[in-house]
Amino acid sequence: MKRLKKVTLCIFFVSILFFTGCSSKANEGNLDKKIYDLETSFKETYQLWVDMKNMGEIKNKEYPKDLRKVATDFKIIGDKAKLSSYQKLLNEEDKLIYETYRQLSPAIKELARTIEKSNFELAKTQYETILEKEEGVKE
Repeated sequence: MKRLKKVTLCIFFVSILFFTGCSSKANEGNLDKKIYDLETSFKETYQLWVDMKNMGEIKNKEYPKDLRKVATDFKIIGDKAKLSSYQKLLNEEDKLIYETYRQLSPAIKELARTIEKSNFELAKTQYETILEKEEGVKE
């Protein structure tokens, strides 16, 4: 009877170790997927931002709406990148990029408001300020 208890206890502990090992591998895969999703979201948002800069159709009524989307997405991505689970896996360059665009998001939203008000001179100044800050990251 004692031997059966020992064997059962042994099987129980081995099972726990096995499942614990599997779950840590699953978490690693999950973290890799999170990083991949973060990078993909950033690339898609950045591409929209670049396309908008290249088109420059600020008088188009959809332009401010798209600016807001870019700003919101940059903020969400930057906020996620600041979480400790992401911080461990991101290199310093990526951290800087995500943080810079997170910080630019309020300025991009303000640019959208300015364009909606048809204050294009102020919008031009705001846009140039955003580009200067963005250029600082690229260097």
